[in-house]
Amino acid sequence: MSEIAGTTKLACLLGSPVSHSISPLIHNFSFQYLGMDCAYLAFDINEQNLKKDTKVLLSLLYRNYWCDKDKKIILSQEDLVAKNNYEKELREKYNPDNIFKNKSNVAEMNIEHQKEEKQTELIEYKEQKWYQKIFAKILKVFKIKQ
Repeated sequence: MSEIAGTTKLACLLGSPVSHSISPLIHNFSFQYLGMDCAYLAFDINEQNLKKDTKVLLSLLYRNYWCDKDKKIILSQEDLVAKNNYEKELREKYNPDNIFKNKSNVAEMNIEHQKEEKQTELIEYKEQKWYQKIFAKILKVFKIKQ
């Protein structure tokens, strides 16, 4: 494989495990034989290492370019169902009737929180000042009772 430069076009194999794959060897030999400024790399990644946006892009690439027609139909139906569920959630979340219900719930929660704060204010703890702590240590060292 020749040097990879800023103009080199990259192709890659994503998956796990990919160490056994000879695809990079075949593709890089073909690119070199044809005199193309391309490189084929294998990346051993699993689903846990991918961010959500990356998974979405890979699934779109798979659906639009790599899978057969039957699988495209199934994936399109799954996407439609997911889109409808998402829209339904948004309609429920931003429904004007629910917004006012949620405001009353929030107001009730704030009142309860304020009651809890008032109860905690009844107990007041005063921390000793630094010089009082030192004086208490000195008394403790000499075992003098106050």
